[in-house]
Amino acid sequence: LLLRRLRAAAAAAAQSPLHRSSMLARPLAFASGLFMLLLLARRVAGWRRPPPARLQCTAEPVSPSAVSVATTPKVEKVHHSAVALVPPDACWPPIQEARYDLRDRGVYRWPPHINLLYPFAPPGQPMAAALMRLAPMAAAFEPFELALDTLGTFGGRHRGVLWVGPSDSSRLVALQSALQAAAPEYNDQQRVGGGGFVPHMTLSHFDSLQEAETARSQLAPH
Repeated sequence: LLLRRLRAAAAAAAQSPLHRSSMLARPLAFASGLFMLLLLARRVAGWRRPPPARLQCTAEPVSPSAVSVATTPKVEKVHHSAVALVPPDACWPPIQEARYDLRDRGVYRWPPHINLLYPFAPPGQPMAAALMRLAPMAAAFEPFELALDTLGTFGGRHRGVLWVGPSDSSRLVALQSALQAAAPEYNDQQRVGGGGFVPHMTLSHFDSLQEAETARSQLAPH
């Protein structure tokens, strides 16, 4: 129907005086017809346009373990607190004398000690909560004595440590295992190094393992 109307309009325009007197009527009629065709094409396309497709989403089931890992907060550990075995005051003089002679860098930071859980919880509520779990385990152990009669070293090219420890460490290893079982998040003493818990009391720090070995050989005869 639209095409018929366009043809009739074009024939009438060709017979009119305005058409014979001016050539502007032809491009105007052509432009008007083109505009109507474009408008009709858009409407037809709109009528035939299929309905928009619906988005379909699928979700894979999430295991409870994955959820717990994602939602469990990370435990804060600090290197200025520890659960450690500190010798009685009467045992300090020979230990501290050795630390002074060896120029131990930590002599003014830490007392003589054997770490059981380190690093540990920061002071405040986290530490109080952890100690509540550890106290029953520690109370269950009968007092025992240790003889610090073994020298050892560990480290590498840029760090060395000279330490003294007990040759019979079975009671101390059992105590550390019980404490770690009560607070398994503080497992660095067993995890780091891959060799399990090695009870030791640091005597001095050095710039390399070789320097620590040299100090050990000099101290051993004494």
